[in-house]
Amino acid sequence: MTSISNAIDRWHLRRSGDTYTGQCPFCQKPGYKHSRPFVLFPKGNYFCNSCNIKGHVNGDAPIYRPSPLPSATRRPQAMLPDPLLWANHPKAVSYFGARGLTPETVARFHLGYDSWRYTIPCWRASDGKLMGIKRRKDSANLADHAPKYTSYKGSTAWIFNEVALEADVVVVCEGEIDVLGLVQIGIHAICSTAGVGHFPDEWISKLVNKKVILWFDSDEPGRNGAFQLAHRLEAQKIEVKIITSWPYKDINEGLVASE
Repeated sequence: MTSISNAIDRWHLRRSGDTYTGQCPFCQKPGYKHSRPFVLFPKGNYFCNSCNIKGHVNGDAPIYRPSPLPSATRRPQAMLPDPLLWANHPKAVSYFGARGLTPETVARFHLGYDSWRYTIPCWRASDGKLMGIKRRKDSANLADHAPKYTSYKGSTAWIFNEVALEADVVVVCEGEIDVLGLVQIGIHAICSTAGVGHFPDEWISKLVNKKVILWFDSDEPGRNGAFQLAHRLEAQKIEVKIITSWPYKDINEGLVASE
């Protein structure tokens, strides 16, 4: 199956003359001027009349130039865009490489660059459902004034690298890049996609009968977060140990320094 055929199937497009149209897989909105704003042309080029995104199914990450919609028509994004569209982008390989991650790790976890920010998708282990896409600020993008980390609308807090819960010994980290650095050296690690303070009881139940190592950042919020989570784990009779990256601020900094 060609890339164009794959795109038609994945985006659920319908034939309309010589083109294919449907709901945009990026903005997920039907548009305020167009009932079916997204158009895929015969040679693989695509364009959305609603959000102004454009690109090619065989090309690099799409170009996105947002066009604000009238405030009365704005609504929450119900579905996530397809992170595979911009996975393994050269900018992502370069950025994550500088953080000590190999091209193989970038490809394995579908890390990417969506033309505005670096992207880290998270899937549910049980059925492969996409749970969210975290976006990391590109320091070279001086027009981006948002916080360092944001997430696409429609993202749900989940356990990053949930498949690691199959192991008997699990390391709980503070961030996704820390997890990926440990995975590269053969350590089973997870983190919350919503940050150090978000670890529901439902997730704690997944750690019962395991040995858990809490390896958070070396700053005060990291230390406090580790102690609080350790207390909750111990209340469920889970064996837990706290370690630190001191004098480094986090796992990733320590791993990069040791290379």
